[in-house]
Amino acid sequence: MRLRPRWFDLLTTGHKTVEIRLHDERRAAVRLGDSITFSNTDTRQQTVAEVIGLRRFASFAAALDAIPTAAVAGPGADRATAEAELTATYSPADEAHHGVLAITMQVAAQMHPLS
Repeated sequence: MRLRPRWFDLLTTGHKTVEIRLHDERRAAVRLGDSITFSNTDTRQQTVAEVIGLRRFASFAAALDAIPTAAVAGPGADRATAEAELTATYSPADEAHHGVLAITMQVAAQMHPLS
């Protein structure tokens, strides 16, 4: 999965422990114990995280109601900003159609950028 630099940095430092995405076909295949490779969209640096929790929600708002904002967006983040960033990425139609998956993870390893 690709992450913008800010989100990638929060993940690699352990401040972001939950990734929220649409529960589309790709995320429907995610299982507990899986490894997910996250890639920084700017530097192409990668990190691997192990899936340690999965929760489905009807919407981003419902997920953010149930999950501490800091786990999703880092320390000091506010809920409104986190929700605005999520809803700016995905259309309301896609959110309503697919629902949302909250992936709780633990970073396992970091890798160097691809050449």
